[in-house]
Amino acid sequence: MSTAPRAATRIALALTLTAGLAYVLIAVLQWRRLEVPSWDLAIFTQLAKAYANLEAPIVAIKGPGFNLLGDHFHPILVVLGPLYRLWPSGLTLLVVQALLLGISVWPLTRLAVERLGRGPGLLIGVSYAGSFGLQAALRSQFHEIAFAVPLLAFGLVALLRGRPLAAAAWLAPLVLVKEDLGLTVAVLGAVMVWQARRALQDGAAAAAGGAAPVAGPPAVARRIGWGLVAWGIGATVVSTQVLLPAFNPQGQWDYQDQASLTELFTSAVTAPLTTLTELLGPGEKIVTLLLIIGVAGVVGARSPLFLAVVPTLAWRFAGDVPFYWTWLWHYDAVLMPIATAALIHALSTPHPWGSPLSALASPGPKAVPRLQAAPAATRRKLLAITAALLAVALPAPQLPVASLFHPANWQESPRAAAAGDVIHAVPEGADVLSDLSLLAYLIPRAEVRWIGTAGTAPPEYVVRDRHASDWEPTQDVTTWAHDQFPGTRYELLLARDGYELARRLD
Repeated sequence: MSTAPRAATRIALALTLTAGLAYVLIAVLQWRRLEVPSWDLAIFTQLAKAYANLEAPIVAIKGPGFNLLGDHFHPILVVLGPLYRLWPSGLTLLVVQALLLGISVWPLTRLAVERLGRGPGLLIGVSYAGSFGLQAALRSQFHEIAFAVPLLAFGLVALLRGRPLAAAAWLAPLVLVKEDLGLTVAVLGAVMVWQARRALQDGAAAAAGGAAPVAGPPAVARRIGWGLVAWGIGATVVSTQVLLPAFNPQGQWDYQDQASLTELFTSAVTAPLTTLTELLGPGEKIVTLLLIIGVAGVVGARSPLFLAVVPTLAWRFAGDVPFYWTWLWHYDAVLMPIATAALIHALSTPHPWGSPLSALASPGPKAVPRLQAAPAATRRKLLAITAALLAVALPAPQLPVASLFHPANWQESPRAAAAGDVIHAVPEGADVLSDLSLLAYLIPRAEVRWIGTAGTAPPEYVVRDRHASDWEPTQDVTTWAHDQFPGTRYELLLARDGYELARRLD
């Protein structure tokens, strides 16, 4: 039975605030524990610093003069500039991501409660808030896709409510988040066209039987859908073939070889079984796919909305980068709103492909079948929600929400004081070469480069962490610097708890 909008709003608000608080806590605790899963937070922090100074996003960590708009196309990140100006820290980006993911809980939970009732709707909201994709994004720290998650959540809910113009307003900006998301927009536009066509067919049949003809909204939705298809495909082509090469120092799209969808399509036509085997092997891809289907409650895969997971999975599984296949990184975050919306759609209508989305336009017994009245439908709902919750529970021990229940993770890193000493020993505006350990932490204070970047000139200061996995324990930082930059001399300026800071003498 459907739930009144006011009650649904209260439940959704409570879950959104709870999830948002948990996500922010995770971000703050990561920062305090000096967790550094990759160099990405440092890269985006340097981008935010450039935007805050009204400069082009030149990120020296990637390479000399490297414009990050030539790596991935994410102009939406310009909004980080004012925030970084107010709070110049990598932690700012972590909190922004936590809040963006938290906000996405709101529309999906509210719709689920309205359509399916308080208990089932709340459980679906919990499964979304704790889904492995969102948690993996938190674990991996800041990435541009954080902006895509709420856009998708609000856009899909607008689509399910039969509001095509609002859906387009939310979905169209996805092309400003990352170049591949244009294909996701195009697929959702195609779904809108399909569903509008179904509505028009139903209206034509009713008119032939003597009923009043269908009004204009399905025809409007069809036009908007075709507009999204053209917008998404056009934006992907322009960003990958024109804009990214224009900003890239090498004049190319760096990920062309890893995302050749044309080659994938050709091989799928000429050798479908071989292509499918390659796409779904090794087994890590199967695990990722099963978890996504699990978040959709299995039955959600029946919804046409679930087709929107295909573009993201296609470029990931077609590539030869193992990080793209796994469920432990941030790549699945954009798929979580899609899977959850598909689950809500599948449970709200007996025939997801045969019923137009406009059937969900308004709450009530006419819009939403009383699934509780039919035992078979009730069992289907319970099984679907159980599958969604299981997809949360299975990977949970390896994901960050579980860390909130371990008291040791609430403690600041025992090396935090030493890290602070090293950071503050670096003069303001100094040229610093650092390993990953303090890379993001040094950016507000200095001009930072990474030790692994090619073409690096001798810096004024070098920061290394003896506890890092890529460090040779018998080699101190000055010896390392002399070996890396022959003809220069460095002195050890500070050594604290494994951190070492060297200064150039000439």
